[in-house]
Amino acid sequence: MKNLRCIILIVAVIVCNGIIWMIVKPKQTSATVQKNDKVTSIECIQASFQERNIPFSSPAYQEPNYTSNIIFEVSGNLLAGDKEWRVGQTFKANDLLCVLSSDAAYYMLTEKKQLLIREFGDVFSQIENRFPQEKAKWYAFLEKITPSSKIPLLPTFSSNEERIFMAELGLTASYYAIKTLENNMKKYFYTAPFDGKIIAVNYQLGAYIEKGKTVATLVKESTPELVVYVETKHVNKYVSAKEINLKSNETFYGKATFTKIGQADIKTPEITPLYYKMAKKENGIMPLNVMAYLNEKEKITGYMLPHNAVSGNKVCLLSNGMIQHKTIKIIREINDSILVTGITKQDVIASKFIVITGSPNKKFKAIRNK
Repeated sequence: MKNLRCIILIVAVIVCNGIIWMIVKPKQTSATVQKNDKVTSIECIQASFQERNIPFSSPAYQEPNYTSNIIFEVSGNLLAGDKEWRVGQTFKANDLLCVLSSDAAYYMLTEKKQLLIREFGDVFSQIENRFPQEKAKWYAFLEKITPSSKIPLLPTFSSNEERIFMAELGLTASYYAIKTLENNMKKYFYTAPFDGKIIAVNYQLGAYIEKGKTVATLVKESTPELVVYVETKHVNKYVSAKEINLKSNETFYGKATFTKIGQADIKTPEITPLYYKMAKKENGIMPLNVMAYLNEKEKITGYMLPHNAVSGNKVCLLSNGMIQHKTIKIIREINDSILVTGITKQDVIASKFIVITGSPNKKFKAIRNK
C-alpha cells in the first residue's frame, strides 16, 4: 500500500512538471519561422517622364601640354648652357640649355685630325706625282684643318681614278672617321626643341650623368587644347556655333573657340572629337574634365532618376518582390539626377542601386519614396 502511494506521488509530480513546462516555454517568433524567407525592405521610386529644353552639351577634356625629357646618348659631367639651370626657367627653341663635359671626346677628335695631316704628309709626294695639277687643292684642304673648327669638306675629285687612289691610301676613310666623331660631339650639347620652360630638374650642375638618364623635363609653351566629344549628328551645330561655354559643377571656367574636326574612332563612329582653343578663362584653374555647352537648346525626353539609382547603364527593377538589373540608356546628367530611357512609368525602381549577392530568390518589399 505504501509502495503504491509512492508510485502515484511520482507520477503526479511528473505530470505537474509537464503541465508547467507547456505553460511557460518560449513561443516561436515569426522571424524564426521565416528565417529562410526573410523579406528586405528597400526604398523605391516610380520615375516621372519629363520633357526638358536644355543647352546642347558634351564632355570636354583639356589635353595636357606636351612635355619632353632631356636625355643624353653619352655620359659626362653636367655643365651650364646659355640659360639658368633651374625649375621655371623659360627658353626659346634652339637655346642651348645644358652641356655634358666632352674633354675626352674632344681630345680624341683633335688627335684624329692630327693623324690625318700626318697621313697626308706621308703620301703627299705620291699624290703630287700621280696628280700634279691637283696638289694645290690638297694643300689648301690641309691648311684649313684646325682643332677648334670642323674639318673642311673634301675637295672635289677630278676623276674616278683620283677618288680610288685616295681611298686606296686610306685617306678618305680617315676623313669620314673624323666626320663621325664630329657628329657625335653634338650629343654632348642639348638645345631646346621648342619654346617652353623647365618643370623638373633631376641633376644639379657638376653631377655625373650616365647615358640614358633623364636629366630634366621640359614643357612646351602653348595654349591648352580642348577635345570635345560630340555626337556625330550634332557636329554641324558645334562647328557653326564656333564657341562653347565650359562648366564643371555649375562653375563657369570660360569660353573656347573651334579649331578643327578630329577623326572619329572606327569603334565608336557615333562620337566625333572636336578641337578647341581657350579664348577666355575665368574662376581659376580649370579641371581637366569639364562640360562644353552651346547657347542653343535642344528638347530632350526621358525619365529622371537620382544618381544613386544608376550604376553604369543599369538600374534595379523591383518586380513581384524580386530585384532585376535592367539596362537603360543615359540621355543626360542634370545636376544630381540622370535622364534616362529604357524604363516605363509603371516600373518600380530602387532609389539606390543594389548589387545582387547570395540567394537569387531573396525577397524584397518596396517602400515608396514620398
